[in-house]
Amino acid sequence: MVGKKDLGISSFFLFWDLPPTLSPPACHALISWPLPSECSEPMQKMQLDEVILRWKKTTRALKIYEQEYGKKLTDCLEKRTDAELIHFHDPVEAAAFFCLVELMKTKSVQYSSGNYPQSP
Repeated sequence: MVGKKDLGISSFFLFWDLPPTLSPPACHALISWPLPSECSEPMQKMQLDEVILRWKKTTRALKIYEQEYGKKLTDCLEKRTDAELIHFHDPVEAAAFFCLVELMKTKSVQYSSGNYPQSP
């Protein structure tokens, strides 16, 4: 068990005192991710179809009263076109973006019509 004096900032610096044969711990700042400008082609609808299919299968695994929400998400994604997807290179990022946009539109309509959520 680690004592209280072993925890803290000083224990972090112990990693840098490793022998030269060992590497320091991984740092996310050192991992290079492909930038959108480095990717060759924009995303197409058929790439999003794989995510839609997985989400539909997952929706069937949900409880009955939750399945309607999964269906709304997949319906939202099925409406998307190639023209809307050209700014994305990752299908999951595109799916998350369009689902969140749909959620914000729904909330905006609710608030503009005066249907505010009731506090408990």
